[in-house]
Amino acid sequence: MRIRLLENQKGNAIVEFALATPVMMLMALDAADFGRLFVESAILASASSAGAVQGYRTTKDAIDAAAMEQSILSDIGGLDGVTAHAETFCDCPDNPGLEVACTTTTCPGYGFPRVYVKSTASKDFQTLGRYIGIPSDVDIDINSYLRVQ
Repeated sequence: MRIRLLENQKGNAIVEFALATPVMMLMALDAADFGRLFVESAILASASSAGAVQGYRTTKDAIDAAAMEQSILSDIGGLDGVTAHAETFCDCPDNPGLEVACTTTTCPGYGFPRVYVKSTASKDFQTLGRYIGIPSDVDIDINSYLRVQ
């Protein structure tokens, strides 16, 4: 009695399907997690911009950190676990990046320092599953800066 393994093709499709399905499901889950991360980052970027715009209007608005933070939190929609932070800082044109006191400092050759607002929207993102080589806990921190004066 001779076994004809090469001639009998019945059942090959189901075996291939059974082997490929877990891999395809894992790829779909990865894509869903990446999509969630992208959408939540976009929501946080929009909220952070809204907070900066709230403080951008006048120097009086720039020192109202609570209003900027409230603007961030009201712009996030239904996203849970978001923290908001807003601050005002100043620098001189001749030494950019070096913070100076906004109220007491004058910049040589320029006068008053430049006033900026910074708003930050943060969230701890959790993936749907655990993946090898991919962190399951990602911190999303989005900053927005605008010059007030």
